[in-house]
Amino acid sequence: MRIQYLKHHEAFDIGYIAQWAKENNFPLKGCDLSKKELLPSMDEFDMLVVLGGAMGAYEEGRYLWIKQERNFIGEAIKRGKYILAFGLGAQILAQSLRGDIHKNPYREIGFGEVRFNKEGRDFCLLKDIPEKITALHWHKDLFDIPRDGHLLAKSKACKYQAFRFHKRVMGLQFHLETTPETLTTLIKKCRCDIVKGQNVHNPNELEANAKKCKNMHNILARILNNYVIEFNNNNN
Repeated sequence: MRIQYLKHHEAFDIGYIAQWAKENNFPLKGCDLSKKELLPSMDEFDMLVVLGGAMGAYEEGRYLWIKQERNFIGEAIKRGKYILAFGLGAQILAQSLRGDIHKNPYREIGFGEVRFNKEGRDFCLLKDIPEKITALHWHKDLFDIPRDGHLLAKSKACKYQAFRFHKRVMGLQFHLETTPETLTTLIKKCRCDIVKGQNVHNPNELEANAKKCKNMHNILARILNNYVIEFNNNNN
């Protein structure tokens, strides 16, 4: 399975997925849209990973690549590509499916619980995932569930934490890909996001909880393995 990722911001990197791809001998290529790199051909990849970012999905007037990326993701869906999106990436994914983006009532930054509903627990790409997990949150916006999309998870501070579209496409508002190293960069480069709030951890709290990344990676590995299973089932 050939994997392509789209990057939007230096602090939101591919993280653990690079390690997983290397361990499983899957080709991994990246495109950094913030550096005006060209989007790949649809024929170059089987799975698309869309990463996060500090900007808003609605800021296409300031970030001209957002509209281009939204159209690209829409075409990838039509072509039957497997897609996994995080944070900003999940919001742009929702837009590509005609879902709206709003300000979340609460800014959510830090390690916190995500709870999957029955549909989430039954979804093939989330097979063997616990009902409750701890994930890194870093957002002030949220996506609406697109038409023909299905809600999979929520948290106390955000009613829409994950959605699916058919069986190959999933968007996660939270971040499982973050490593302790990329977390340090995130704190440094996006410190202005860390304001006082009920659901916001300060830099010291974030760094003290970096060890939780290991459990996140175990969850993400299961999800990625589920993508591989579905890909193999449909290509054999």
